Amino acid sequence: MAMRKRDGSSVSSESKRDETEDETTEKLLGRGQTQGEGSVMMKASPSENSIEVGKKDDDLTLNDLIPAVLVSTFVSIGSYYSCDSIDMAEDIIIATLRTFIQLSLLAAFLSPMFRYVDNKSKENPSATTATSIRKNGSVKERIKAVLSNNSAPILVLAYLTCFMLPLAAYEASSRTKLTLRPPNTSFPLVFSIVITSLFTAVVLMGYVAIFLIVRPTPRYSPRHLIPLCGMLFNNCLSSISLALDILFTEFQSKQRDTMELMIIFGADTWTATRPSFRTVLASALKPQINSMNVIGLVAIPGMMTGQVLGGASPVRAARYQIVIMCLILGAGFLAVGMTTELVIWNVFTERGILRDGWIVDNNSLRISQLVSSSSLRIPVMENNLLERSEAKGDVVNSAIKVELRTKNQSATQQTTEGFPLLNAYLHGEYANGKMIMTAKFKIPTNQDIIIITGPSGIGKSTLLKAIAELSSGFEPSPESSVETIARISLFGRDRSTFHPSEWRQRVMYLPQSSSSNLQGTPESFLHFVASSIAGNRPTKEYLEQLVSETSSYLLAWNVPQPNSLLTSTWSKLSGGESQRVTLAIALAARPQVLLLDEPTSALDESVKLKVEETLKMAAKNGCAIVMVTHDDDQAMRMGTKWLQFEFV
Repeated sequence: MAMRKRDGSSVSSESKRDETEDETTEKLLGRGQTQGEGSVMMKASPSENSIEVGKKDDDLTLNDLIPAVLVSTFVSIGSYYSCDSIDMAEDIIIATLRTFIQLSLLAAFLSPMFRYVDNKSKENPSATTATSIRKNGSVKERIKAVLSNNSAPILVLAYLTCFMLPLAAYEASSRTKLTLRPPNTSFPLVFSIVITSLFTAVVLMGYVAIFLIVRPTPRYSPRHLIPLCGMLFNNCLSSISLALDILFTEFQSKQRDTMELMIIFGADTWTATRPSFRTVLASALKPQINSMNVIGLVAIPGMMTGQVLGGASPVRAARYQIVIMCLILGAGFLAVGMTTELVIWNVFTERGILRDGWIVDNNSLRISQLVSSSSLRIPVMENNLLERSEAKGDVVNSAIKVELRTKNQSATQQTTEGFPLLNAYLHGEYANGKMIMTAKFKIPTNQDIIIITGPSGIGKSTLLKAIAELSSGFEPSPESSVETIARISLFGRDRSTFHPSEWRQRVMYLPQSSSSNLQGTPESFLHFVASSIAGNRPTKEYLEQLVSETSSYLLAWNVPQPNSLLTSTWSKLSGGESQRVTLAIALAARPQVLLLDEPTSALDESVKLKVEETLKMAAKNGCAIVMVTHDDDQAMRMGTKWLQFEFV
């Protein structure tokens, strides 16, 4: 027992060590207490020489934990009767047991680690011995000496990087509904992205905390590093999982059409994904920002509460909480930003094609699910496997043949002098391997308007996107043995020899509706188009040309005040107005081939007829048009040839 005399002098070296440990712990965790704060209870005897060390007021025994466990038990029982289901009740019980066991094991592991590191930090091998080993010792002895002298920091760093980091990365990557998994791989690519982002963010913010703010001695003190990194890991993984959910939703929603529209008009993938990047970053950081806005007003955060309960002064606890909140915000910003950028960089090819087949359902079990109602989950998994096997057995690859036909519906083969305008040969699987398409046709250098017909879902839009190099399209499944062919040329020049932006400007695809999520106004979008595809032409002159031609088309399509429409935000435009504006911009960009996916679906009959006349005039002026339509009357009015989808 450490004793202290009335004059305050130490009576043993052990008491000094206890005081040093208490001061070090107090600096970040608030667990240490100074004399006068209740750490030592002094009881004067008649001789005034006896001192009794008592129990701290805030020490908790196992018996003290019973009321807290009873609270969880009460919640479990209440959920059972309220929800009339045992699932949630079991999950609450399991979560309570996991909390008790995991924190107890953590304490049992960290206590000897703290003692070991404290003891090693007090050992100072003589300089003479160290110098002798460096000069005369063998390589084995040198390595052994280095490991022995640095065993404490190695142990701490190993715990952080080999245990906490992988678990945090796995939990963050397994929480999302969708994930990124390349074909023929069993482990999601997202895990390696997340672990890289987490490592970078926590190392940088940990360096700021340890070397610039707290500055403990030694710097690798586990009393500081482990709690600090634990808080950073926990908050970062929550932000990352939220960011990934939002990002993958963006790739599967209408925002994807907006990305494609920007890529069509010359944007690279970085520019096209900036709106989604901003949405993801703002949404992921919003909880932390909201927490910082109300901290200290409606709640006392966990770390500050622990410090105050541990005996630290509120001023000290508040200052360390300020540090932690700022570091969490910085780590979240770095981790979410890096993760989002790396996912975007991997989900798009070098030519700006979105890898649809890489975005798949996330079947990874979360850490909390590794031990959670397993008896109930096994039948569900078996049923899922059975359903998948049955579905796989029912799916028969449907062979689709695409032929170019003339107006009398007879198959035709063009024989033109020189190279045709567009020569396409595509063969492969699509629609998750359910269909096989063979499309081989030529568009001659004439004034034909090609109409694509066929039932919904057969692959008409897929074909157009594949030609415009906007979708991976014919991407075989890992088990497929079907050869994938995509040979497309423009005037005899293979598509691969064009820069992706140049190809999409020449062979332009316009989706049915994709402008509703665009930011800004049509006028600002025209500025973007001019800067993207002007090339060597003066941007100002090209902008004036784009605006003039776009306004002319809109006037011809019953828009009385085109300038007013162009200065309105996209969100305020109706479906028909948005469709007319994007079509007018596409025509003003003067592509050589215009691929249209139901361009008049949102227009009334009178405007539709005027748009048809404009498209016929564009075809006469040298712009080949390939158009998808479900309007038989429109097909008969406009089409001179058909691309007919047929089951073989």
